[in-house]
Amino acid sequence: MDFFRRIPLVFITSAVCLGIGFAYWFDLSVALLAIIAFSLLILFSFLNNPWTIGIFWSAIFCISSGYFELRENQSERLIRQLDSIDEQNVQYRGIVLENQPTQHGRKVTLGNISVESNICLEESFIYHVYAREMPDAFIGDTVSGKGEWNALKGKRNPGDFDFRSFYHRKNILGKIFQDKFVFPGVNTFSGVSILNKMEQIRSYLKDVFNQRVGPPYAGLMSALITGVRSEVDPEIKDHFIATGVVHVLAVSGLHVGYVLLILIIFANLLRIPWGWDRVLIGTGLALFCMLTGGKPSVIRASLMAMLYLLAPVMNRPANIWNMIAAAALFLLMWNPFYLFDMGFQLSFTAVISIVFFYNYFNRVLPERIKVPNISNKPLQFIWGLFLVSLSAQIGTIPFTAVYFGKVPLTALIANVFIVPLIGVLVATGFIIALFSWIPIVGDIAGDAAWFFGRIIDILAAFFANMEFGIIKTGAVQFYQVCIYALGVLALVLIMDKTLRKKGLVVLLISLNMHVWIPIFKKPMMDVIFLDVGQGDAALIRFENGKTMLIDAGQRNRWQDSGSDMIIPALKYFNIEKLDWAVMSHPHSDHIGGFISVMETVKIDSVWDSHLEYGSWTYNQILELITEKNIGYRTVHNSEGMQIDHKTWIQIFAPDTAFTKNQSNVNNASIVMKIIHGKNSFLFTGDLEHEGDDFLLPYNSILQADVLKVGHHGSITSTTEQLLSLIDPDWAIVSVGDKNKFSHPSPIVMERLKKDIPNVLRTDLSQAVWLKSDGERIWQEKWK
Repeated sequence: MDFFRRIPLVFITSAVCLGIGFAYWFDLSVALLAIIAFSLLILFSFLNNPWTIGIFWSAIFCISSGYFELRENQSERLIRQLDSIDEQNVQYRGIVLENQPTQHGRKVTLGNISVESNICLEESFIYHVYAREMPDAFIGDTVSGKGEWNALKGKRNPGDFDFRSFYHRKNILGKIFQDKFVFPGVNTFSGVSILNKMEQIRSYLKDVFNQRVGPPYAGLMSALITGVRSEVDPEIKDHFIATGVVHVLAVSGLHVGYVLLILIIFANLLRIPWGWDRVLIGTGLALFCMLTGGKPSVIRASLMAMLYLLAPVMNRPANIWNMIAAAALFLLMWNPFYLFDMGFQLSFTAVISIVFFYNYFNRVLPERIKVPNISNKPLQFIWGLFLVSLSAQIGTIPFTAVYFGKVPLTALIANVFIVPLIGVLVATGFIIALFSWIPIVGDIAGDAAWFFGRIIDILAAFFANMEFGIIKTGAVQFYQVCIYALGVLALVLIMDKTLRKKGLVVLLISLNMHVWIPIFKKPMMDVIFLDVGQGDAALIRFENGKTMLIDAGQRNRWQDSGSDMIIPALKYFNIEKLDWAVMSHPHSDHIGGFISVMETVKIDSVWDSHLEYGSWTYNQILELITEKNIGYRTVHNSEGMQIDHKTWIQIFAPDTAFTKNQSNVNNASIVMKIIHGKNSFLFTGDLEHEGDDFLLPYNSILQADVLKVGHHGSITSTTEQLLSLIDPDWAIVSVGDKNKFSHPSPIVMERLKKDIPNVLRTDLSQAVWLKSDGERIWQEKWK
């Protein structure tokens, strides 16, 4: 009860977060949750004992779950309606929220008024309109036109960023490609639009920073003051990400602190009475939130600042935990999907971790190294900043590992140097924003901003290029997060003398989990048929940890399968080296991605059918093989290789007759069978009918559990006779969505589905991840 009285909002917010999370993972009945919540509230009103707090918490939990279910059901119903008109022409009308140039025209973000096709949708949501030509349209204007509606696409491969979920959480539900024969219409908004004024201020500040600071640090300044990160130099952003200080680009507490200081000074200059000055400060903070795009981190910091200022006015103690909880509660009531937003999670985890661990360190550390006890002010500042950085890292490491697949070790030290300089840069930015109209002040502040930007850039580049500065984690599993959490708990307990024994017990449990869980995991082989569009790519991770990439998809002016799909997948699986790279045949839709892969990832050996093929892509790969000193091998039928004690590779094709005399390159494809215990996988490249006939004499040796269907399911491949010999339980068709070749053939698909239980297409299922333990094969869910 005392806990509830001291920090009631923490108590309530915990119920809200857990309720939303529970509803996210489990499909619940809104009506049932409403009945349970109503019953609990009645029970709460009649009882007066210690159990009443638990009953009240449970009621909040049920209300939060019901609220999330209601919002989720509404959102999913709308998304299903919009997905049903995918790639259909629509008439649209919406209010301009953003208007920015692109490489080929303009992208206009609209708040929906209506989208009309065979259905008319007038619900509130957001979408992007892409047009080669667009009349001048400002924030608040109404734009109408005609175009093709496109639903947002989700993850295609392990390691991909899920743009669909990311935008859906922001209520951005699709995009429209403007009909090039129809010019959009614009109705100018005649009233006063706050959003338009904010956009004008952002545009003005961007011009001021470009004039006073200049490239490449004007974009950095815009990001720090207005939250617009699109203008940040890509190289600087990469350095910040690699160093682990990219959080400084997110407008948050530091920036709000400067705004708060300016507002307090302004209120004092105007001699506004105590108490009433909070109205001015609150209004100023609200406008700053709008200026920076209403990001969760800015709203969180602004709400906490406002609650801190209001506490003495209301004769209430300013409890930091209640303030954090109040900010989270406000955001989650506004939009419960924020709980699953990376920015929300990192922002709140960082501030919670700083508040807890910084105070904890200053309580349990030896007296002489507690921050308040250090007499040397510069040393006190540096040590305090290090502890703040350490505290933030402890809380955010799991999220960094999950979202980015790596943990930057340099962040602890880099923050000590870069964060103070960012503070100076932000302060300089506000001076430029407010006083650039004074020539001398504007010039001096602009030069100073460029100077500090340069120092920050040099430091970030230095830390980013440090060897062993990053731990690559790949895909993080739940048990690893549990081990980390237990390790942190052990650290907390061990640092307290009274709890040291308990801490050692927790540490031993954590270490035992780290050692024994991987040992007890049954070894298995992973085969991932990647979705590379109209092409082929399959990644194999054998039981012994060796890896093989069979083909690497397309590379052209629209797509690079290597950099866009394969390298993110390799990072997801924490693969830093490929033992074998197999080029089934030298068509670009199979080998194009190898160029980026070879430039990025170490490869031990390349297998090739060695056709005399003169394409630029093929010749470029051969040059890279020589340049990178990669082993090179031409394979022929009847060869084989053992991978581990129960894994064997058998080569069936190509024969020399095909590689030397075959005019159809597809029939010179490498055909190989991977045998793993009792299971087997057959890869047939782009083999066509003539190549199929060549394989027939192998007879029952061709039998395989999994078939990678030849030539993307073309009518020229996978004859009935060959299919009957292979007799697979799984058939995987690697094919591009709505490709120009009309692959796969309906006849071939009917042939496959007639006798094969599991027929999967990468254009419909995206990447197909199969696992084998040598006894059975099953599909792994990865999305």
